[in-house]
Amino acid sequence: MLKKRILRVLLGLTCLLCFPTFLIHADNSSTLSADGNTPAAWLSARAGDAPYTHDLRVVLAIPAATDASTVTVTLSFEGSAAPEAVRETLADLPLYRTVKAGGTTYTAAENTALRILTVEGLTDGSYTDLSLKLEQDGVIVHQAAQTAEALGDAADLTLMPWNGSLTDWMGALPDARSLAELTIPGTHDSGADLDGALSKYYKCQSLSIGDQLTGGVRFLDIRLKLEDGGLNVYHGAFSQELSFDEVLADCKAFLTSHPGEVILMSIRDEADSNDSAFAAAIADAMNEDSGLWYTANRIPTLGEARGKIVLVRRYPHASIGINCSDNWADNAAFTMQNGVSMQVQDNYQLSNQSERESKWNKIVTLAETAARADHTFCLNFTSGYVSGMFGIPDITTVSDYINPKLSEYLSALPQGGYGTYAIDFITPEIASALIATNFPG
Repeated sequence: MLKKRILRVLLGLTCLLCFPTFLIHADNSSTLSADGNTPAAWLSARAGDAPYTHDLRVVLAIPAATDASTVTVTLSFEGSAAPEAVRETLADLPLYRTVKAGGTTYTAAENTALRILTVEGLTDGSYTDLSLKLEQDGVIVHQAAQTAEALGDAADLTLMPWNGSLTDWMGALPDARSLAELTIPGTHDSGADLDGALSKYYKCQSLSIGDQLTGGVRFLDIRLKLEDGGLNVYHGAFSQELSFDEVLADCKAFLTSHPGEVILMSIRDEADSNDSAFAAAIADAMNEDSGLWYTANRIPTLGEARGKIVLVRRYPHASIGINCSDNWADNAAFTMQNGVSMQVQDNYQLSNQSERESKWNKIVTLAETAARADHTFCLNFTSGYVSGMFGIPDITTVSDYINPKLSEYLSALPQGGYGTYAIDFITPEIASALIATNFPG
């Protein structure tokens, strides 16, 4: 069945050569489309840095849902001094959202992924012909051939991994990247966006869950209470008039439209009930759509978790998900080793300016740690509150101080993975500053 599906997806692949004017466009101008279930391909030579050499790139526009791990791409050469064939698994080829050639920028269409095979430093005239072959389980599912003379020279071919899209930014990254190696924007008390007379005591977000996801957020901090058999979002004692089912519906709708993305979801029992009924209710909700979840106690790669919700479990009486239910320290920065190496910064009680400055320094320290520690998952809460008169929490004083500093700090950093962030009152602009660090400048 899988072979038939791959064959159906790839058999119609058309090798479109030389210039991008012949590529399949969703809008007849600048969007590369997989044209339904039919991928498109384009071979293009470009000038190299050294004399008498050139680089060759194969641009594949394929449906994003294609199981890239099952497909092998082989580029072969013929001629008196032909180089050796290049053979790669499709999943090992980098993902891009945008390429530029001939003065035009081309972007992958909805539900389409661009994967690029690059061969560098080929000697001019060393080959006369080349061929492209795609195989699945040793069965050839596509072949195309072209002469070297017909390739032409697209000297300005430029690959741009990220075009600024906040909805598909993970889809522009290689499958092999671990979530621990990324900079991931997220939200603290993600469901606490309800307006009301008492909202200043609990409101942490101005965007709904759906708007957070389309605005680049990929870590959700979901806090629930079990009441009358149902799971509902709370912040402390305050109901947010939002059910867990509604949260999951938003997440599933987003991942269905953007299958290259991953959502990390921290789930906490806001009642601190230590009741096994809470864990059972979560399990029941997950079983409604078990294929939506990644529940191993490990940090997955993007390829392992695309299209799924990765469970970060902060409740007891369960053995699924990344285990954060043991040894979570309150109002502290700490390390956990519950099967996954984690460092967490969650200092949130900030009574004066000095403590806010200390909080900021701890955020920077963990960001620097994340950049050095590829296998440690670093979760950085930028959230906090100041206790006002009669102990009333003042949330915005902290976010108004931290958020501009965070955007400025991340915007000045080189490419790298600086950890996962849980932010109050996130905006698409803040998310964009974090996301940009995952890509070359």
